[in-house]
Amino acid sequence: MITHSAPPRGNGFTLLELLVTVTIISVLAAILLPALSRAREAGRRATCQANLMGIGVALRIYADEHGGLFPPMHGRDPFTAADAQSAACVNAQPDIDFIFRTSAMVPEYLTDPAVLLCPSHPGLRDADAEELLGIIETAPNAAEPCPWEGLISNGDASYLYFGYALDKVGRGSMRVDDRLAEPPGVPAPGATGWPGPSDADNGVDGQLAALIDALRATEGDHAALDGPLDVSAFAERVGMSGRLGSGAGDTLLRLREGVDRLLIEDMDRPDLSRVSEASLPVCWDAVFGATPEHGPAFAHLPGGSNVLFMDGHVRFMRMGESGVLSVPAVQAAQRLRAVASESP
Repeated sequence: MITHSAPPRGNGFTLLELLVTVTIISVLAAILLPALSRAREAGRRATCQANLMGIGVALRIYADEHGGLFPPMHGRDPFTAADAQSAACVNAQPDIDFIFRTSAMVPEYLTDPAVLLCPSHPGLRDADAEELLGIIETAPNAAEPCPWEGLISNGDASYLYFGYALDKVGRGSMRVDDRLAEPPGVPAPGATGWPGPSDADNGVDGQLAALIDALRATEGDHAALDGPLDVSAFAERVGMSGRLGSGAGDTLLRLREGVDRLLIEDMDRPDLSRVSEASLPVCWDAVFGATPEHGPAFAHLPGGSNVLFMDGHVRFMRMGESGVLSVPAVQAAQRLRAVASESP
């Protein structure tokens, strides 16, 4: 009797085993990749917080050496686009910068300008730090060096800093109507579709809108930004006289050591109406432009920003939470780029 034995099985996979293996790997990847992405973002967020804490230390050192005053806002760059082109300057981005005066801080107090960039900034995928920050260089083969070489012309690429005591930002009672926020003859920015008309927080933050109005009036002039800002004209126009300044009145005070002692709105109840340094925002992640489809674009996920407070601590705040991340404040912040690019 002849028997037929089955051929010996090789060491390879069968088609079924291969398909099962691929399926298991796909399922594991679907489970693990989002977790890895969140872990990477958590690391970038922590680095961003470290950047802001370093900025906070540098601001304090500056204040110690300048009579307690924090540096003023950068304001308008000292050149126009035509100036930069005729002088053969590269990376120049002339406009109003909503960051501290970089010429006063870098490199004496901030040795590495890269700390001005949040590692979660979306632009870092396509450009380097020098290009994003607008660090001016002399064009190759230029006859003479650019007179503004080394100046940071886009210091607010990631972070916002105004240099004023914004003690009322985010208060629901301080919202102003979009139609009143713009001065006569200046059209309001086009509607973004965010938030929708039915949003309970529709409108713009009154104190930030007053600051933006004052910046437009001063055209970002350095001399004007060295002192307090009078916002009485705007406050009167929107029916909030005596309410939009730092503390009581219609004057925005420069940030300085001890300014919290002046932020008292009700002299009859000073202990109840005083704002502490721990709640006074100094510098925070910028919120990028909003679109009807996606709303505002934040550097960090879930939607929110790191905020440096005057006492030096940094906290991650979610969109809509309070203060500079409240919906009216973000609405007001959307106007900044439009004001920055207006011709002087």
